[in-house]
Amino acid sequence: MITPLQDITLTMIVRDELMNPAGGLLPMLEYHLPYFDHAVVLDTGSVDGTRELLEHLAGEYPQLRVYDAKFEGYGYARMKANEHVQTEYTLMLDADERIEELEQLMGALKKIQRGGYIGKESISFRFFNILSDGFVEQGWGWNPRLALKRKVGFRSSLKWECSLLEDTRENLEVSTRIFHFRVADHGYKREIWYSSLEEHIRQGTAPSRSYKSHSWKTPVPTTLRSYGIDVFAVLQRLEAIGLSPNRKIIEQLAKYR
Repeated sequence: MITPLQDITLTMIVRDELMNPAGGLLPMLEYHLPYFDHAVVLDTGSVDGTRELLEHLAGEYPQLRVYDAKFEGYGYARMKANEHVQTEYTLMLDADERIEELEQLMGALKKIQRGGYIGKESISFRFFNILSDGFVEQGWGWNPRLALKRKVGFRSSLKWECSLLEDTRENLEVSTRIFHFRVADHGYKREIWYSSLEEHIRQGTAPSRSYKSHSWKTPVPTTLRSYGIDVFAVLQRLEAIGLSPNRKIIEQLAKYR
């Protein structure tokens, strides 16, 4: 039986994550939410059905609170999400990330918790990229991901989250891995989205409406199956809710049936 941690809030910022290389927001949240008594998801202008999915999930998970903010950059969005955290600690994830060995991590945190976190003000994780072709590589991710809410800060950056922890006494590095699911060729996303982010913000362009967005949003079912994610079952569940990913994503996925 899972015993959630009571003084940590899972926080996420999302925009058009109905489907992504990790199988979409649905399996990601359902995997993590049972471990937390508090969760905050900030939607920054989704137009692909992500916002509707969040409303549906909030009806099933009472610990999930959903908020909205205009997208003005990733660092800004993280800070807006953190404003809604009411617990002492916040754990920040992306919609295409997954904490592995989550039960072991919870057990370790409970031991630390009983000692008042032993003065730990933040925790850093190890990162691995899971590419769509199944290749696993050691990756890079901004750290720490779990920290005292009052210590969390982000530089003003459109493209990246650059975390700042001021006056922290001690950071704990754990062997727990965060898996980042991404397409093997990440160039499209860099070229089409990140390189023109200021223009997208000015025009109000959503990721799912960007040129060739399906090239970085479409998962590979055979790869995700080894991580317990059935993309076609996810599609069926989305359809039952009345939601469907971009038509081009559906066409790409049809090749794997």
